[in-house]
Amino acid sequence: MVSIALETLVAASSMFGEAQESRLAVRDRQDQSLVDRIGSHESTFMPPASLARRHFFVAPLDLLVHRDPWGRPRFQVAELNGTGIGGLTNMTEPAVDSVLRAFSEVPEVLPVSDEGSPPLVVIASSGRENRASPRVNRLFYEKILYADAIARGFASLGERCDILGWDQVARMGTWTPDRPTVVLGHLRELAEAITCDAFGRLRLFGSPVSATVNDRFCMNLVKRFDNRIDLDRWFTANRCFVAGADKATAYDLFNRHNATLPPDSSPLVDRAIPFARARTRVELVETVLAWVRAGRRTVIKPMATGLGHGIEFFLDAGEPTEAIVSRVDRSLAFVQDHYDYQGGGLPYTVCEYLDSAVVDDPSHDLHGHKFELRVVVYRDGDRLRPFPSIAKVSASRFDAASVDRGMLINNVTASSSATARPGREYVLPLANEKTLATLGIEESELAELCRFCTGYVASVLEALEPSSVPAPLGIRAPAGRPLVHVA
Repeated sequence: MVSIALETLVAASSMFGEAQESRLAVRDRQDQSLVDRIGSHESTFMPPASLARRHFFVAPLDLLVHRDPWGRPRFQVAELNGTGIGGLTNMTEPAVDSVLRAFSEVPEVLPVSDEGSPPLVVIASSGRENRASPRVNRLFYEKILYADAIARGFASLGERCDILGWDQVARMGTWTPDRPTVVLGHLRELAEAITCDAFGRLRLFGSPVSATVNDRFCMNLVKRFDNRIDLDRWFTANRCFVAGADKATAYDLFNRHNATLPPDSSPLVDRAIPFARARTRVELVETVLAWVRAGRRTVIKPMATGLGHGIEFFLDAGEPTEAIVSRVDRSLAFVQDHYDYQGGGLPYTVCEYLDSAVVDDPSHDLHGHKFELRVVVYRDGDRLRPFPSIAKVSASRFDAASVDRGMLINNVTASSSATARPGREYVLPLANEKTLATLGIEESELAELCRFCTGYVASVLEALEPSSVPAPLGIRAPAGRPLVHVA
């Protein structure tokens, strides 16, 4: 088989119109021996017959870091992400290879079409949500890696697979695949082109869609079609996409998981995340006002957005009511306009602001900037493994006397966009002794965090098992075919 090196693809990308960003500099500074020391002890076995085993690939956890009174780090889950992540290639090649091997298994488990049509897999990427100002996704090539792995899976079954870009498909106007096909595109344009028929079957230009890849995209489709999609005819990567796109679901599962653990099992991880779910604008405004007036510093987070979009911070208990309501409405309006979501990102998650840590090394270029950690939990055959991937650093140095939003958003793409500098400048390799020293985290503390992350993701996946229906994820099995329900 003819192949091309990843770095060659990235280097040549500008010739195709959209230059991509290499993460080789990050990947090369990851210490594989440190990864092996942590990963060899913190894996969880997955039964081959389990629903999760067939439907799970990768879930990166973003974690806030704060300090206890003695200066030791403590960790709190900020969100659980999914297959739509940017930054897969921050990890070392063995970890990336494991993720891609899992994707190569997709053709073996796709639902068989009762129409006799060939499998059609849709892989969605962020980047063109805003029609007026589309963003170049500098890591789009990572989605090409998914597509290539799926095509190799078809090849192992003796079938040729076509890989098409959305622009090619859109130019055809009408199109019917005659062999297994993977379509690569962006979330908004794909969501607008996909329909759902009376039987709960997704279709692209009339052709049945067998599978979709990208947790946020899956959630967008569920909302767009009002829970009518038939899961027997729709393979989702990941099936735990509700938790990957909705922070309230992730927090609820976090709290449920911790409630089952002995008190001293994960002493560095916060035991519970205080949060509320707001399903309407009225609930959102009332909840924020109640929390702020009670002296609780508050954050609101919409469902299924990226780059920190729609997140607002309410840190002043004396902020006028009109100003609070105006900022809530600004968030709702932005998400509605930018993503074209029904309800403008509702339901929202309301949670407490955590005064997270900053880079405390005065010799570091990013001294004084807030950061958060990313630990990637991925499937390696029948095991879940953790990878301590990166620290994501905010674009602006934190100033408690004059806080602005740019100081509080630890999103690599947002930091890059705000400063017009490459995203890798706001990324520190986490499997690296120098980085750990810079952040004030011991290897043993990182190992404990990875152990927790793996167990937490395992508990999320257990909610997918038929024995746990009705599950916290909202997957239910009424008389007839199973459906996913989002309140």
